[in-house]
Formats: sequence, C-alpha cells, structure tokens
Amino acid sequence: MAHLRILLAVTALLVLTAIPASAHTELAETVPAEAEEVADPPSEVRLTFTAALQPGSTPEVSVVDPNGDDLVAAPPTVDGVEVIVPLNLAVTPGVHTVEWAVTAVDGHPLSGSYAFAFTPPADVATPPVPTATTTATATPTPTASASTPPAPSPSEVDLAADDGGVSGLWVVLVSVAAVAAAGAVVVTRLRNPDQHG
Repeated sequence: MAHLRILLAVTALLVLTAIPASAHTELAETVPAEAEEVADPPSEVRLTFTAALQPGSTPEVSVVDPNGDDLVAAPPTVDGVEVIVPLNLAVTPGVHTVEWAVTAVDGHPLSGSYAFAFTPPADVATPPVPTATTTATATPTPTASASTPPAPSPSEVDLAADDGGVSGLWVVLVSVAAVAAAGAVVVTRLRNPDQHG
C-alpha cells in the first residue's frame, strides 16, 4: 500500500512538471490591436507572446496596406517575448493586414495574421473648401464727408455767371470811356496848337 502511494505521488509530480514544458507559445497581445481603428498612422507594430522566442531567430512580419504595399521599414527585432516592427507611416485609409511567423524557444514554428484599420479624421483626409460667403468682401458704400463742401445749386451757378458777366461789362465800358476821353484830348490839341505851344 505504501509503495502504491509513492508511485501515485511520483506520477502526479511528473504530470505537473510536464504541462508547462508541453504548452505552446502563443500570441498574447498586439499593438495596434486586432480590429482596432486608429486615427493616427502607427510608427510600429508590436507582437507580444506568452513566452520568449528562440534566441537568434529572425521573425518574419509584413504589414500590407489597402494598395498592397508592405509598410515594414526595417527588419523586426526581438526583445524577450516581444517582436517590434518599425513601419513607414500609413497614408492610405483602410484595412491593414499583419502577417507574422516566429520560432518559439522550444523550436516550434508559429504563424498567424490579423488586421487593423487606419481611419484618419474626415477634416484631415479632406481639407474644407472655402465658401463664397467666407471669401466675398463687402464693397464700402461712399458716404458724404463733413470736410467736403456741398455742390452748388443751379441757382447759385446762374448767379455766379451773372455776376461775372456784369463785372466784365463794367470793365469794357470803363475802358471804352477812357479811350474816348484820350481821343478827345488829342483832337482838341490838334485843332488848337497855339494854345499849348
């Protein structure tokens, strides 16, 4: 009976220690997350696994945009349980597909894929078009200035014209009278030369 108990204890111990060793490494977390919609283009993709990957192994990762272009900018790096993939910034809105293949620490190959969406805000993707109301400028209406003298009325124009005509007439009449008087003096002297000798 005692031997049976020892045998059962040893068997249970072997089973408990074998479970972690036989468990496979799995993908635990991604950044961006699966099915996530990101407003800003990610500069990198991060894949986090449940256990460390095989040292010296080279992960294979692609990040393909809606145009079919791979955005991976440099080879991925491994940091413990994490794979870091630098990217060229996404410029095409839509679904981006991540495909990956790594090697677990026990030599077991792992691979998979997931997708996230790049959805920039509408005001960034399509700049607003200015409307006519925002670009039109009002034409100022001319107003009467206090320093500008008022225009003369027709009656004032007529009076000014009449005054100018009368003044001009007086000048002509005076000039004619002066010429006539001078002429009379000359004639008188010519007729009576002895009186002025």
